[in-house]
Amino acid sequence: TKTYVDKKIDELKTTMITKDYLDEKLFDLRGDLIVVTRKEDQKVDRVIHKLREKKIFSDADATELLAVTPFPR
Repeated sequence: TKTYVDKKIDELKTTMITKDYLDEKLFDLRGDLIVVTRKEDQKVDRVIHKLREKKIFSDADATELLAVTPFPR
């Protein structure tokens, strides 16, 4: 028969999170965050362009703001 310790070890094995599982979940989360960040970055770019069209921002202002981005262009 299994000892108390053996039973507890078996219980832990069935409920513990593996490194592979955690790596996969973190990779998925990173992908989701990139998608959301890209969408937000596109919205900010559109706002900057609209404000430039309405002459609220100068060309220099728009260029400076568009240079600040979470992803290289």
